[in-house]
Amino acid sequence: WSSPWHTCEVYLPNVATSLVWSRDHERIAPLVSAVELSAKAFAADYAKLAAGGYFTGMYPGLAASGEWEQVTLYNGDMGWSEQLCAVASATCDMLRGRLPGEHLREFYFLSNTEEVAFVRLAAGTHLRPHNGGSNMRLNLDLPISGHEGAELTVGDVKKSWERGKVAFVYDDCVDHEVKHSGFHDFARLAIGFMHWDAVDALMAMRVKKEL
Repeated sequence: WSSPWHTCEVYLPNVATSLVWSRDHERIAPLVSAVELSAKAFAADYAKLAAGGYFTGMYPGLAASGEWEQVTLYNGDMGWSEQLCAVASATCDMLRGRLPGEHLREFYFLSNTEEVAFVRLAAGTHLRPHNGGSNMRLNLDLPISGHEGAELTVGDVKKSWERGKVAFVYDDCVDHEVKHSGFHDFARLAIGFMHWDAVDALMAMRVKKEL
């Protein structure tokens, strides 16, 4: 571990690190731009999933107060959910093939190394500090509604979300905490994607036939 803020169990050496990454980083900006351009379509898909009752509770022990729910469209275990993609078709169509490590799915260290999900936090929810298990993943969030009063702490950095905008990207290996003191449910599209250094290393190993 190169930083005391890294608390994940699986840690890859030679992976560039930052608690929070700029949305303008050359390896992040293309995905950010594509996501923001589709914000209205994502919001429409969220509404369909919410109306259809597809959200389920997640890790109740993580919530110090309140509750949070999620609909997972993609992860390493299942790939893209055809059932859910039939409902949230615009989201799946737009993001399918855009995750930088999707073609390396068989080499994911954890099932959530890359993930696409809609997340909903009830007003008053406090999620305790937690991490995603490895430094192979970065997190990108697109707020859909109810972000007012929600705050994310990554290590010792505090950030706020902006509706329809990817304001920042953060390291999933670092403990992060969410407090939502607003009055409405906070909904967002959460995208976990493989760190480019991990992608490049795996691709180099594949070329050398070491995988």
